[in-house]
Amino acid sequence: MRNHFPGGYQTTKGTSSVFKLWLFGTIAMSILFYGMIARGNVLSALFAGIVYVMVHCRMTHEGSHFSLTTNQTLNYILANIYAYPTICVTSWEL
Repeated sequence: MRNHFPGGYQTTKGTSSVFKLWLFGTIAMSILFYGMIARGNVLSALFAGIVYVMVHCRMTHEGSHFSLTTNQTLNYILANIYAYPTICVTSWEL
């Protein structure tokens, strides 16, 4: 781990892959939800659900480990926002 993160724990915060997943996932979810609601497309509903779980679970996971930002309060808030409809962050942390 020391070789992978030579700068210590500060270099593990807010990785670009998490940001890209969040950005791409949010755009993809919006398009898929539109197809699901406006057109009644069943495949859009299926893929919207899959993308929703991928994005929200990753954001909840990283936020509950306090690894999205260097601000622990912001990590906790983000984890709770993304976990809201699916899981309790307090249970996840315990």
